[in-house]
Parts: sequence; structure tokens; C-alpha cells
Amino acid sequence: MRVLRAADYEAMPWKNGGGITSQIATYPEAAGLDDFLWRLSMARVEVDGPFSTFAGVDRSLALVEGDGLVLSVGVHAPVALRQTYDPLPFAGDESTGCALIGGPITDLNIMTRRGRASHVMRSTRLGAGETLQLALGNRLVFCAEGQVSLDDGGDEALLDRFDTLDLCADDGMVRLTALQPSVLLVTELYLIA
Repeated sequence: MRVLRAADYEAMPWKNGGGITSQIATYPEAAGLDDFLWRLSMARVEVDGPFSTFAGVDRSLALVEGDGLVLSVGVHAPVALRQTYDPLPFAGDESTGCALIGGPITDLNIMTRRGRASHVMRSTRLGAGETLQLALGNRLVFCAEGQVSLDDGGDEALLDRFDTLDLCADDGMVRLTALQPSVLLVTELYLIA
């Protein structure tokens, strides 16, 4: 397992130049915006406006900080996202815009290249002292709230707010124990041969 610290995320401009994103991880590691199979990032949205378009990419977005936003994707009815941590999946090649509900927000965004990879993102709440056991594999765990300890039977570490646990390894298990009430955004990644 590998812990990716929020302080080490790579800040870069949005593809459309409208804001700044913190790139957390990509696969392959050296991939750019046009050739990743998957990409996990966290963005700060400070004004209403359009999202970058990503042809052939499927996305899921979860609000992790702020009052919320209303997403308008293509011809679909607008959807309000508030801080429930519930991810919204949508196609990256559809025209997407947002309107902030009460000021700037921060979101977590997973993107996968359609036909070559796919994903499922879900939120998991843990009360203080509760544990979650996960198998290693193509999986990323983002700490949206709180703090959890990690134990893979040999190594131990802490996952703080906005840190990410990269479980993209062959086999094994990891136990996550919440040190305080915590919310984890767990993303399952599927590579298509």
C-alpha cells in the first residue's frame, strides 16, 4: 500500500484554464490529460462556470468541502450536490457547467478512459473505533473527513483528511480504523484488456 499525502499533490491548471486542480494519481503514472487510463484529482471551484471537456472519459464527482454546487450535464436535469459525499457519475464529453450554492467548494474527481477502464466510487462512513477491511487490488481510498489508521499486517500509518491510500497492489488485506468519525471515498478501478 502507498499513502499519498495531500501536501504532495501536484497543482496544475484545469484543462480549460478556469481553475486549479490537485492531481493525486494517474495510471500510467507518467500519463498526461490525453492518455491516462484513470486519473484521481481534487479541484477547488471558486466561481460558477464550465467544466473541462474530456472526450471518451467517464467521471464521478463528490463534494468534499463547501456548501454545494448545482451541476448541469448535457441535456439532463441539473443536480444539486451537497456535502453528503455521495458521488455523481457523468460523461466527461458532455457539456458540463456548475453554479455554486454558497461559495467556493472542493470536489474529488475520478476519471476513466471509456472502453479501456471503468470505475465505481462510493462513500463509507465510520464511527470512532469502527473498522473497514479491504483487499488490495485496483482500489483508491480518499479520506474526505476525519482520520484513520492503516494496518496491513506489517506496516502501520495514518490517513489524514484529504490523504489518499493507493491499494493498487497484487494481494493482501488492509484494516482501516477510524480514530474519529470519518468518511472515506473508496474507488474501485477496472482495467479492460
